[in-house]
Amino acid sequence: MRSGRLWYTRLNSGRVRSAAGGWMHLCRTGTPDWQVVMGGRIVFFEVKKLGEEPTKEQLEQHALLRAQGAKVYVVRTLNQVTLSLGLNAS
Repeated sequence: MRSGRLWYTRLNSGRVRSAAGGWMHLCRTGTPDWQVVMGGRIVFFEVKKLGEEPTKEQLEQHALLRAQGAKVYVVRTLNQVTLSLGLNAS
């Protein structure tokens, strides 16, 4: 979080065992990997390895987020993240 210029968190669409012994889902299946808030805008990043593409569920979630005005990017490098945010990579 560079000098308070942005806020970010890693989202997890997995599940964890609750204190009652059941399972609790953390985020919807297909939720992007990272959420960034910067300058009053919300940006989501789906991180993929070279050659990988988003799943059907991920593409559906991306469309829902975009319909609400959020930016969603599929990225494979840190440079793609910094460019998407309009930051200087240095």
